Amino acid sequence: MVPATAFASCEPGSRLEASDIVGIEVLRDEFPRANGTQYRLDVHENARYDQVARKLLYLTTATLRTNSAQPLPRGSYVLDGDGAALLAKLANELQREDFFSMRLTPTEQMYIDGPIYSVIVTRCGVRTAITTVPEPQWLSLGDVNGRRFFALVDRLTQLMSRERWIRVPDPTPSPSPAPSTSSR
Repeated sequence: MVPATAFASCEPGSRLEASDIVGIEVLRDEFPRANGTQYRLDVHENARYDQVARKLLYLTTATLRTNSAQPLPRGSYVLDGDGAALLAKLANELQREDFFSMRLTPTEQMYIDGPIYSVIVTRCGVRTAITTVPEPQWLSLGDVNGRRFFALVDRLTQLMSRERWIRVPDPTPSPSPAPSTSSR
């Protein structure tokens, strides 16, 4: 990542505010293991135009998908509560940790067969991702920024785990059509 100045309110020169963040994703993948994504948290503010009220309405949704027992039993979940409040908590944590100035350092030492963590933030129409995916270069995960990143992921996961979630039934596959029995 190339260092860049973060501007708030989508205006050059403005100060970064947590309220500028409209989406946060936190992922833990077990690649290259076969288990795939262990959890994926997705919190986003969505705008929709209300034809009756003739104005934009904003709804913040929070979904969680887990493929292991952590942080919740395997399944799909929706937040049982205020998505905007969760987004604000997570965004405040990102601001406190100065997410947009965080950089992971390339290294020659390989990080082999461990989980891949990603934090993806949407702000002013731009998605900024910090991830431990080992391509195109290996990353130093023990330096100051690596430790800061893992501490941030831990705090975001803790905030997510404290919320109440409602399990959503997994979709049932549609039945296969019965084989045709033609009597010709």
